[in-house]
Amino acid sequence: MLPYFKKYTIAVCVIAVALPVVVSTIWPLFTGQMMASSLAGLLLMFALFFVGMMIGFSIFNRKAESATARLLALYNDECYPQALIDEGQSLADAITFPCNESGAWFMSYYAQALLESGDVERASRIAKGIRQSIIVSKKDATKCMILVNLIPLEEKLSSNDDVMSLIDEGLGYCKDSVLPNMAVRRQYLENQKKVIESRLADDPATRAEIDKSVVDATDNPMRVRVEFAYDAAIAYFCAHDTEQERTSLEFVAKHGNHLALVSQAKKRLDEMRMSN
Repeated sequence: MLPYFKKYTIAVCVIAVALPVVVSTIWPLFTGQMMASSLAGLLLMFALFFVGMMIGFSIFNRKAESATARLLALYNDECYPQALIDEGQSLADAITFPCNESGAWFMSYYAQALLESGDVERASRIAKGIRQSIIVSKKDATKCMILVNLIPLEEKLSSNDDVMSLIDEGLGYCKDSVLPNMAVRRQYLENQKKVIESRLADDPATRAEIDKSVVDATDNPMRVRVEFAYDAAIAYFCAHDTEQERTSLEFVAKHGNHLALVSQAKKRLDEMRMSN
């Protein structure tokens, strides 16, 4: 994420330049000559520059990742999409397409938050930009990493058939890879394929079972658990399981905070109470 944080990038450059400047300033005090006057001194200056660059990158890359995670937590953990839209605006503006995997990571969540506010047009433009990033990437591993970030957004914008095609495309990119991070992404794609298959098969029992497993996994972000709880409620409705539908809707209403699904869940709960 570092390239998208201008102030952090500037700080890295300052550290990279400052280290050889400081050393070259005190060098004559110990050697009696200018640092740049000898080949050894010049080589040392270049070495100090790269060391400073590495130190600065290490420090501020962590800060950029931490700042991004804090922004995304507003949406994923606190279920507060408008907060991400407002506080993440400057970062979103800094990310242009085509982007790298970390840019796609942030923008996919940002676009999902925009959908919560009803801004379908801008969210669709972001999805198109992420697709463009996949196309221009030269390595299959990079294509897969960007595509994995696109899937949750496309699940809200496109049909299940289109999402299934995207998942199959991603599996094609990572099928021959032996990289450890590709194994994680392959597993994610295979899990998402099971989710979409259950929706396409019109099998409410399997759909509810898969949804419930996601809801019950407390290590999942709360937003994800809420969204799957709402999907489980739909499955239970189709299976005519009123009690489980009510339980799922109550979970959404209780934990969804500012998500749009909360009002939909409360409306359905009211309907259920009136029908009793």
